Amino acid sequence: MNVKITGLPSGVTLTPALPFSVGAGVKQEVTFSASAVVAPGSYTITFSGTGGGASRDAQFTLTVTETPIVTRTYQEGSMLYLESVVGNETSCVGLETQWGGTVVEVSWNGTNFVNRYDTGREIQVALYDGNQKYEAYWVTPAVYGWDPVQGGDKYVHGSPLVDQTLGSDAIYIKTPPYEWSPDDKGGGPSQPVLTDTYFEQWISPVPNHPRAFKLHYRITHFGAHEHAYSSQELPAVYINPGFDRFVYCGGSAPWTNGAVSSATPPPDRPGNQLFYTSEQWAALVDSQDIGLTLFYLDIIPITAVW
Repeated sequence: MNVKITGLPSGVTLTPALPFSVGAGVKQEVTFSASAVVAPGSYTITFSGTGGGASRDAQFTLTVTETPIVTRTYQEGSMLYLESVVGNETSCVGLETQWGGTVVEVSWNGTNFVNRYDTGREIQVALYDGNQKYEAYWVTPAVYGWDPVQGGDKYVHGSPLVDQTLGSDAIYIKTPPYEWSPDDKGGGPSQPVLTDTYFEQWISPVPNHPRAFKLHYRITHFGAHEHAYSSQELPAVYINPGFDRFVYCGGSAPWTNGAVSSATPPPDRPGNQLFYTSEQWAALVDSQDIGLTLFYLDIIPITAVW
């Protein structure tokens, strides 16, 4: 007999996977697993069996109970971690204290989505000045304007931390970031240059959402000079290879359950593509729709992707 089940809520999986077959007179154990996205409650499901020219349906009630979310912080070497565990799922954020407390890990069940190749990637803040020139920063001497980068400079000198706190369910750091290109600012390959700013960063869990974390920044400029309007990286998000399908909502009627859009970003700079992300979130995912989503409030809903 061939068996199928209907009425399962999204996020519930079965062992064995559907559809499956059961021989005459044979018992088959079925295990239901509910992920953290399934709301607690009772769901009516229908087992349907067909075989030998006959068919039969039977209804059952599947009850999903709430699993407590366990949150903790800890330090391993130079890394600070905030971890959220519910059932058999673990979501984790990791900060590298040697690189200005940048987010070098956002992982789900051990898969890290964040690219930490050098001090310029990760999830982090970088600032720019609309009055200054930004030419190729990899030449020496470089002509590259004011650019405080949380992670450090182009020579992989990591921005220092001047304060850090591991709370019971939150992490705080404070860094005076380095100039990304120190060559024309009194520094060079062996001499990083501090900027006239402080970056503070808080990371905490989002209540009742074990896969989500809140990232809050406070930026203090204590220099005597002004900086002109410019696009900013607030934050920049670098993703590992394989999570390269860009998903977003770009319609003119946000929050109405419209269809999402997807695109393949250009492979490299200077081919930035701009997308109107009307619901103010954007995701980079793999072929299974697993990846990292950024939801940002109170920011112009334009996302640049490359």
